[in-house]
Amino acid sequence: MPRITSAALSLAKPYWTDPVERRLAWVLALIILALAVAFTELNLWLNELNKSFYDALQNMNAPAFQSSMAHFFTAVGILVVVATAAEYTEQALNIRWRRHLTHALVGRWLDGDTFYRIERDGLCDNADQRLTEDIAEYVRLMLSLSKGFIINLGSLATMGWVLWKSAGPMSFDIAGTHLTIPGYLFWLAVFWGALQTLVTHLAGHRLAGLTVAQQSYEADYRFTLAKVREASEQIALYRGQAVEQGRMQKLFGQIAGNWHQIMRQNIYLNVASTGFSVIAVLVPIIAISPKVLSGELSLGTLMQDISAFAATTTAVAWFARSYRDLFQLSARTRRLEALRLAMAPPPAPGIRVARDPDTDDVAGRGVALALPDGRPLSRVGEFLFEPGARWMVRGPSGVGKSTLLRAIAGLWPFGGGAVRLPAGARVMFMPQKSYLGDGTLRDTLIYPADPGSADDATLAQLLRDCRLPHLADRLDEIAHWGHRLSPGEQQRLAFARALLYRPDILFMDESSSALDNDTEAHLYQMVIDRLPDCTVVSVAHRTTLEVFHPNTLHVAAPA
Repeated sequence: MPRITSAALSLAKPYWTDPVERRLAWVLALIILALAVAFTELNLWLNELNKSFYDALQNMNAPAFQSSMAHFFTAVGILVVVATAAEYTEQALNIRWRRHLTHALVGRWLDGDTFYRIERDGLCDNADQRLTEDIAEYVRLMLSLSKGFIINLGSLATMGWVLWKSAGPMSFDIAGTHLTIPGYLFWLAVFWGALQTLVTHLAGHRLAGLTVAQQSYEADYRFTLAKVREASEQIALYRGQAVEQGRMQKLFGQIAGNWHQIMRQNIYLNVASTGFSVIAVLVPIIAISPKVLSGELSLGTLMQDISAFAATTTAVAWFARSYRDLFQLSARTRRLEALRLAMAPPPAPGIRVARDPDTDDVAGRGVALALPDGRPLSRVGEFLFEPGARWMVRGPSGVGKSTLLRAIAGLWPFGGGAVRLPAGARVMFMPQKSYLGDGTLRDTLIYPADPGSADDATLAQLLRDCRLPHLADRLDEIAHWGHRLSPGEQQRLAFARALLYRPDILFMDESSSALDNDTEAHLYQMVIDRLPDCTVVSVAHRTTLEVFHPNTLHVAAPA
C-alpha cells in the first residue's frame, strides 16, 4: 500500500508543482475545499433543523414546525447550490489535470523512439488504454476520493461533537460496579465504523489484484478486435474468420473467468456493506433507547442523534465505503506506473548511432546485427554511403537487410559497432508498407511534413506524376487510406511523399515490391532526376533495380 500511495502522489506531483499550472490548480483546489467546509456546515445545520422539526411535532407546536420547515428548505436550496458549484469546480480541475498528465505522458511516449521500443521489446501492453482510460480514471478518482476524505473529516469533527454533546454520558452497573462512559454514543459510532472497515477489508481485499487483471484482459480483447478490423481484408482472403472467432472466445473466456472471481468477492463485500448499512440504523436507537424511554431525551434529540450517529459512522468507515474506488485507483496507478517505468531511458545500445556535423556521408564501422536475445544475426562490417551515391543492399532472406536499416535509423540497438550520419541531413525511411493515417488525402500525402507546406496544385501534379491521377482531385476527401488504397497505390503515394519531402538521404526497404516493373522504373527514375544529390540506399530482391544502383552492399550470415 505505501508503494502504491507513493506512486499515486508521484504521478500527481508534476501538475501541482508546474510553474504554469500550479497557481490556478491550487485556487480551484481551495475553492473545492471551501465548498466542502460549507457543505459540512450545511449538513450540521440540517441536523439541528431535524431536531427542531421532530420536537415541534412532539410538542404539537405548529408555528415552530412551520419555521423549521422554512429553514429546512432554505438550507436544502443552499446545499444544492454548493453541491453544484463544487461539482463544476471539480470538473474544471479534472480536465486541466488530465490534460497536463496526458500531454506529459504522451510526450514521453512519443519522445525519440520510446513508443516503438515499448512495442518492440514488449515492455508494456496496451499503452493506448493507459494513456486514455487509465489517466482519465486516475484523475477522477484522485479528486473524488480526496474531496470525499476531506468532507468526511469535517463530518467526523462536527457530527462527532454533536453526538458527544447531545447524547451525553451513559451509565452502566456491571457486577455491582457503576460505570459511566462520557460520549458513549460517539465511541460506539467510532467502534462501529472501525468494525465496518475491518470486515469490509477482509471481505474484499482480493478485489485489487482481480481488478488489475480485469482491466488487462479487457484491454487485450479490445486490442485484438482492433487488429481484426485493421486486417479485415487479409483475414477475409485467408478465410480466417473461424480462427479469429476462436481467439476472441479464448480472450473473452479470460474476461469471464476473472469476472466470476470478482462476482464472488463482491458477494462477500455486498453482504458486509449491506448488513452493516441495515443494522447501523438500529444501533443508535437501541443504544439510546433507555434515555428516550425514561423521558430524559426528546424525540427530536433522538432523531438528531440517529442522524449524527449515521454521519459519524460513515465518516469513520470512509475507507470501507470507498473500497471499490480505492481498488480502482490502485489498479489505475499500477498501470500508469508500469507505463512510466517502460518509458524510462533504455540501457546503452550495442549499435551506437551518432550525428556528425563534420561529414556528409553515412558510414558504418564494425557493425554486427544480433537478435534481442543476443544471438548473432549478421556481420555487416564497414560501409560508406557517399553523398549522391545509390546503393543496393543484397543478401538472402532472413539475414537482416531490413534490420540494418532499422539499426541505421537507431531503432535496433542489438548488436555492436557504430553508425555515423550527417548532422544536418534530412533523412527519410520508406518501409514496404507505409503508415497512412486517417484524415484528408492532403495531410496523408504531406506526412511527415507540416500541413500546408505545399499548395494543392503541386500536390495534384505530384500525384499525376506518380501515376495516381484518379487521386489528384480528392485532396479534401477524408478516409482510412490504409484500407482505401491498394498496396501498389500506397507505395506510389510513398514515392510522392519522398519527392515532396526532398530528403538528403533516402532509405527504401522493399518500397516497390507491389509495383509492376514499368511503374517501378518510372518512380525510381523520378527520384534520380528530381533528387540528384540524394543518397539512395535500397533493400530489394528484384534484379530489375540493379540498373538504378551502381553500388552493392552484401549482407551475409555470420560464419
